[in-house]
Amino acid sequence: MTTLFAQKGILIPFYHYPQKEDEQVRRLIAYKKRFADVPVIVIINPNNGNFQKKQDNFAAMIRRLHEANISVVGYVYTSYAKRPLQEVQERIQAWVRYYKPFGVEGIFVDEVNASKQNLKYYRTIAQTVARNFSLSVFNPGVEAPFLYDVADIVVTCENSSISSPPLTGKKNALLLHSVQEFGKYRPLLQYYDYVYLTPLRLPNPWSALSSYLPDLFKTLQQTHKFSKRIEYIQ
Repeated sequence: MTTLFAQKGILIPFYHYPQKEDEQVRRLIAYKKRFADVPVIVIINPNNGNFQKKQDNFAAMIRRLHEANISVVGYVYTSYAKRPLQEVQERIQAWVRYYKPFGVEGIFVDEVNASKQNLKYYRTIAQTVARNFSLSVFNPGVEAPFLYDVADIVVTCENSSISSPPLTGKKNALLLHSVQEFGKYRPLLQYYDYVYLTPLRLPNPWSALSSYLPDLFKTLQQTHKFSKRIEYIQ
């Protein structure tokens, strides 16, 4: 049995400081209600993952997103395997202690070293995540096949452009910033499980929701409806 389409949903780096009545959060929830078939994972990033206590505004946002059937994962960086393992594990435990009760379901592991010599380091991190959460997303930003046996989702491209699809279609995520024409990349979306495109540029293209979100939701909703009609082929 082979599924016709690989893509599953949208992965949003939402490095945004939420307000009490947050318009961006309201808009994201409204999109999710309108396009209910499209899974959404949101990465949140209070203080670059180095918080020491719960912040009520983040807790409230997590609860709102969770109640809207949007999965929330917390940000932790590894400095390309140079960050001490114990420190990374402590950051994961901080997410467990302060934000899991409000609906955080996993960890987004950033600045991942794509060299296989770091397999033991990242496997240990993945095991720590798995003991506490249901979802792990690793971000080497390039293809790193050894990570497919470690993480649930691997960001194989985080860039301002892409010219060719990944070598393998499983577990891949695409994060594109500085995109000036959504339609140019639409054909490539089928090769990724999770996608996100934004016209925002460096230094922080993830500071606000992408204006392409309606296009992404519509594209994936159409795919989900089509795949339901002819979901499997022998």
